[in-house]
Amino acid sequence: MEKYGFIEEIVERSAGRERWWRRVETGDIRLPLPAELAPEDRPVLAEFHRIGYEEDKGILLDLLPPPTRPIRPG
Repeated sequence: MEKYGFIEEIVERSAGRERWWRRVETGDIRLPLPAELAPEDRPVLAEFHRIGYEEDKGILLDLLPPPTRPIRPG
């Protein structure tokens, strides 16, 4: 996490093999809203969301048990 700038070592508290860490204020890392983008960039954001949705849906479907058919009387 340090490598990517999310945490940093608290040097004054660390000693020997013991390390202390604190989070780094990274600001807002969320994606922009479509209204905040130039019109020509909005399709790229929409495609990014579509791909993420499809990946998430695939993961969810892999975790769910297969559907069963209801038993109908008679």
